[in-house]
Amino acid sequence: MTENYIYKMYEWEVLPYDFTKGTWHCQSINMINKPIQSLSIHRNKNLSISMIANIKHDKLISKSRYQLGEIISDFEKIQIYNGFGASGTAIATHIPNNTLTYDENGTPINKATISIEELEVNYSDSTVLHTIEWITNLRTENNWRWSDSINMSLKGKFKKEFSSKSDTISIEREHTIGLGMSVACLKFAFEGESIFIGETKTDAIDSKYCPGFILYQGAPSNEKMEQIRLALSYTLGRFFPSLGYSRFDEKWDIVSYKCVDPYDIEKRVYTSQTKPPLKLNCSDFDPINASIVSKSVESFCLKFNTYDLKHISWLYWHAVTSPVHVKASQFGATIEAIQRNYIKANEQSFQTKLLKKEEWKKIKKELIDAIEALLPNAPDSKEPNEKRIIKNKIYNLNQTPQSEMTKRFFEVLELSLSEFEEKAFQQRHYSAHGRKGPHAGFSTTKNNRILRTLLNRILIKILNISPFYIDYYSEGYPQRNIKQPIGM
Repeated sequence: MTENYIYKMYEWEVLPYDFTKGTWHCQSINMINKPIQSLSIHRNKNLSISMIANIKHDKLISKSRYQLGEIISDFEKIQIYNGFGASGTAIATHIPNNTLTYDENGTPINKATISIEELEVNYSDSTVLHTIEWITNLRTENNWRWSDSINMSLKGKFKKEFSSKSDTISIEREHTIGLGMSVACLKFAFEGESIFIGETKTDAIDSKYCPGFILYQGAPSNEKMEQIRLALSYTLGRFFPSLGYSRFDEKWDIVSYKCVDPYDIEKRVYTSQTKPPLKLNCSDFDPINASIVSKSVESFCLKFNTYDLKHISWLYWHAVTSPVHVKASQFGATIEAIQRNYIKANEQSFQTKLLKKEEWKKIKKELIDAIEALLPNAPDSKEPNEKRIIKNKIYNLNQTPQSEMTKRFFEVLELSLSEFEEKAFQQRHYSAHGRKGPHAGFSTTKNNRILRTLLNRILIKILNISPFYIDYYSEGYPQRNIKQPIGM
């Protein structure tokens, strides 16, 4: 890595400044199976990652070809290294393109473009004291004002010498150059540690992706960073795709870094609106409140595994970014998933069977015996399909209906529903089952807002995030008590 870029790695990922010409090499690439003259890795404009491998012209390889829709699972781990002692692993998926180019001497070279899913590079074994995760899609849209600032300056010594054979006159002066200050971050606490989240400016990617960072102490695991990032996404009302992270030692020298192809739901997250589930400040004139964010993040992470919030988040953000005519079914599916997870974790509060086990056992036997008597099997023949279907229906008769379970679910949470919520909740089936419902328009948009807000009420309640929520259905988006229905 050149000294000219040493400070830029604190503003964005190391990748754009690390793979300069001729510094990185690899022994071999199986999917090419030809001698590699040189390689480079870069992030594309669409945020994907590509490796460029240069091969001698007489070692031409054929372009990888796959059937449309084929799932590629035989990813290759390419071992790379440079002349400064650093090494790494690039996980390659396929070769989408081969081109013929010429070097400065006019010698033809085959250039293979290799798609990279993940890149991990290690520079040293030093103890990691700081980790910066690089994210995109951090846009406030006036939903909050940042409370903390980022200040940058460069301090050094200016020196100028006037020299002759007999004498030298030197001008020396300490100097500090201000590189900028912005109110563009927030410090909050998580499990006793200080974490910063904020915006960053870089010329390495298009500003439309709204780049940002999350600064951690130490070397948190991938699982911990994912939990905190998903918790922040939910709290701040936008999904934050991760592009990887950089790890530093006590002197802020790079120890290692990781770059990944971000999962941004086919770029749809960048067009979604910022809608926090609760107010993030104490009054409209205050900046974002660190205590509110800390409480939400810690509550989310505390129940992360209990309610499988990784899967719930996946459902939630796909619902948020889905087309308007299917949002209702997506939000409905997310609510049903939360309900199942909650019931599983709190079985003592729910009656999943209508009758007790011994009572149902007797009734079931009588019903099955009656079916056998009325529909006997022909000698030496299999049981008719119709008969088997009827018997299966009998086995499931003792299950508490889903409608009753849903009713009990809201009773346990002490959440009463308004007429608007009940109607929207029923209409979630229209798009899911292809039934004829309201055409896409204002009424559909209103139902979608109701379902997202209802979903937020449920999550805020079961995670104990706050006694309040934002009603995105009512005019002005008022804050309401969690027990108060939408639109009331």
